[in-house]
Amino acid sequence: MTVDLVRPGLTDAEYVVARDRVRALVDEWKSKLWLTQWDTPTSYGDGVLTVNDVLCTDAAASCKARWEYQTASLQFNLRTLHGYKDPELAEVVIHELLHAAVNEMRDVACAEDAGIKHEERVVTHLTNVVMEIAGIDRATDEARGAPCFVF
Repeated sequence: MTVDLVRPGLTDAEYVVARDRVRALVDEWKSKLWLTQWDTPTSYGDGVLTVNDVLCTDAAASCKARWEYQTASLQFNLRTLHGYKDPELAEVVIHELLHAAVNEMRDVACAEDAGIKHEERVVTHLTNVVMEIAGIDRATDEARGAPCFVF
């Protein structure tokens, strides 16, 4: 399932190009990360995402995983992502999909804050490993701007 949210910040053409780039990468990396059996409803917004039930304007993407049902709801902020180069966009998609793969470990953490911090560290590390193995140049924070991952 795909949901297109209100998009006042991008032209229709910019929106479609950015959405199609993200869609292609989600399809590609779901397969490469062995997540094809997961249901990944994906929504595309232009400026605002809902992260942990809070509206967030500075997140590029988010993933809300329900590992016990192999469902990962993905959201992408196309206003932020439309200018990303291919390696930067791939990094965002890989990072969010990896949340699905490791989310269940959060349930064993002592506190929610500890769980998400642990999950973020593991997902960031695995993203770097995958990017290296795939031969994708990792974007620097300076090239990307503000941190782009929020779960």
